[in-house]
Amino acid sequence: PFDDAKRLIEAELQQPMNAIFAEFEEKSLAAASLAQVHRAVTLNGEAVAVKVQYPNLQRQVEADIRTLRFLAWVLGRAFPGYGYEWLIPEFEASLRGELDFRREAENARRISNLFSEWPEIHVPVVLDRLSGGRVLTMEWIDGVKLSDETGLADANLDASQCARILSQAFSAMIFEFGFVHCDPHAGNLLARRMPDTALKHSEFAPASPPSWFNLLLPRQKPKIQLVLLDH
Repeated sequence: PFDDAKRLIEAELQQPMNAIFAEFEEKSLAAASLAQVHRAVTLNGEAVAVKVQYPNLQRQVEADIRTLRFLAWVLGRAFPGYGYEWLIPEFEASLRGELDFRREAENARRISNLFSEWPEIHVPVVLDRLSGGRVLTMEWIDGVKLSDETGLADANLDASQCARILSQAFSAMIFEFGFVHCDPHAGNLLARRMPDTALKHSEFAPASPPSWFNLLLPRQKPKIQLVLLDH
């Protein structure tokens, strides 16, 4: 319910809603396993996406972890040769990291820096002053989901160019950067026409000397920009 989300935002940012946002859409635009996303407008008129963690989620996660510990203990006793206790600490650390949106904000900044010379890739800017451990506020981006064939065609966005940029970006994250940010499902990948400002801030020149990755997958001057989300 919106009232629960409102209380969580006010508790996390330690301000009443009307002192944070000029507008806030009560109905969420997207929902995932950990949070839901609302569209809002800041007091200075900037459109933003606000990711709000589900209330009481951390308490539920702690209960689930205790249950998993018990089940791992039971399996370890029933099948001594196939113990699973070693999995639990790694699972706990990963899950608790997912619950801290400050970590996601830092990851977004890191991948944005890594793609700083790629005008065809954009990562929404995080507004730190309106974010916390359970609330993440980012610039609002209008785009078309890569799974929306009709939307891509209506916007005159070439699906084959989107696919090429997407494969190059994820190849770079995996094989060159060694760091992947973006849960790669259709809801987290948007396409839009290349903003005029994006190419102005980059000469779109390969690294000098060019890396092995640029030699294997040469990039072309793009007309499309992909937006990487991590909702």
